[in-house]
Amino acid sequence: MDAERWRDDWGLLALAAADRVELALGAHMDELYSLMQPHAEAFQRACGIDQVKVIDRHVGNTNATFYG
Repeated sequence: MDAERWRDDWGLLALAAADRVELALGAHMDELYSLMQPHAEAFQRACGIDQVKVIDRHVGNTNATFYG
C-alpha cells in the first residue's frame, strides 16, 4: 500500500480527489443558500431589518448575519 502512495501520479490523483470534493461542497453550499435565503428575506421583511444574509456564499459562514 505504501509503495502505491509514492508513485509518480499519486499526487495528481490526490489533487484530483480534493478538487472533486471542493466542487461537491461548493454545489452543496449553493443549494443550501438557495433553500435558506428566501426564508431569511421573509424574516427580514417581517422584522423590518434592512438586510439579512443567512449564508455568505463566498466565505461559507453559516452564522446569521444582520446588517442595518
